Amino acid sequence: MANNSKAVTTVPPQNTNPSLKKSSKGSVERDTVLSQLNNDKKSAYVKAWEENEKSRVDNKAQKKLSKVAAWENRKKAHLDAKLKKLEERLEQKKSRICGKDEK
Repeated sequence: MANNSKAVTTVPPQNTNPSLKKSSKGSVERDTVLSQLNNDKKSAYVKAWEENEKSRVDNKAQKKLSKVAAWENRKKAHLDAKLKKLEERLEQKKSRICGKDEK
């Protein structure tokens, strides 16, 4: 009996498409563009967060300043009323004293 088996060898297909080398270069460019886009996106988020934090802190400071100004206005109004009351008492005492002197 004769050996009828055939030896099978596989030959890898050759790259007949020259655009594949170009596409690997293109994918690198695409990756760098996507990376830059992601960096831009991240920096935009960071900038938006910073702006948000700044305005939040500014609003908080403005609120505290408003509270202080309101407190000052209340104290000033209270002291003005107290001063007016004292001036009225002084005027009453003056008028009583002046009235006694004339009699």
